[in-house]
Amino acid sequence: MKNRVLSLVMSICMLLFGTGVPVFAVTMPAQSKNSGVHAMLVNTDYMSTDLSFSGDKAECTAIIYGKSGTNKIKADVYLMRVNGNVATTIKHWSATTYSNELDFYKEYYVASGYTYKLEIDAAVTRNGTTEYLSESSKAYCG
Repeated sequence: MKNRVLSLVMSICMLLFGTGVPVFAVTMPAQSKNSGVHAMLVNTDYMSTDLSFSGDKAECTAIIYGKSGTNKIKADVYLMRVNGNVATTIKHWSATTYSNELDFYKEYYVASGYTYKLEIDAAVTRNGTTEYLSESSKAYCG
């Protein structure tokens, strides 16, 4: 009987106090194409991509805002043509800034009738730590 009571008390304690692992999450701003819950960012305030077309000209935009104290943002930007589940890179750009803001804009002519994806892979460095991020958006050029 004593063992059952002790087991019950231990089980209740584990349920109440054993799950105290902190979890951090943040909802991205309304402008973000990916809604829902995201991981809390340490070095970055905001990141977004936008892909639009003017005729057969792709307009590729990416923005990254680092938190105060950010001293470097390095980004690789890929424009890809999507065919089913396969995305093939057709253009690659690199950009680096030694401040807390990276604004990227490029134009590139593409073939119409395809879906394209703009992806940015970035490294944001602040106070000696680097945070790696990725964001993408898709659009149809018709």
